[in-house]
Amino acid sequence: MRTIVVLAIIIAGTLNLYAQKQNAPHWFLNSKQIDYEKHFINPSSIELMRVNKESAYGEIHITTKPNVTFSSLLRVISNRTNIKQLTDNALVRINGKSIPDTSGILIDDSFFIYIETDTLTNITYLNNKFNDLVIVDISLETKEKKPKILIRGNPDLMIDELRRSTREVE
Repeated sequence: MRTIVVLAIIIAGTLNLYAQKQNAPHWFLNSKQIDYEKHFINPSSIELMRVNKESAYGEIHITTKPNVTFSSLLRVISNRTNIKQLTDNALVRINGKSIPDTSGILIDDSFFIYIETDTLTNITYLNNKFNDLVIVDISLETKEKKPKILIRGNPDLMIDELRRSTREVE
């Protein structure tokens, strides 16, 4: 009897977990259904967020402030780098997360957008198919980054560290 109860709990838990993954809520942005994984919305652009639990899967409605605009991923990249087209040899990361499908990505224009690119060429330990791989690393920030002052080009020797060490000596 004890085994049957344990088995029933495991099955119920598994079904519940499976159901939660299958029944993701529907997301709406300004009354239009969206794929939330492909929309990057600045939290400061949100005027209202409402959850409707009464629908079959649940609904999350986001209303933005007036005049909030979005740009496509390609437009964001091409306006800030020399990359004009995303090809098969590009890996895009947004806020540290690799983007498996770059089609349909929209980014809130109110973000402070920082992009770093790196091209992997002639790296002998990588497979040939990764030669000329372009890594596009995008950081979406709600506030503007303060410029960093580097000493001899080493980010580990920031001016703040220098100030801290001089205070300790005094």
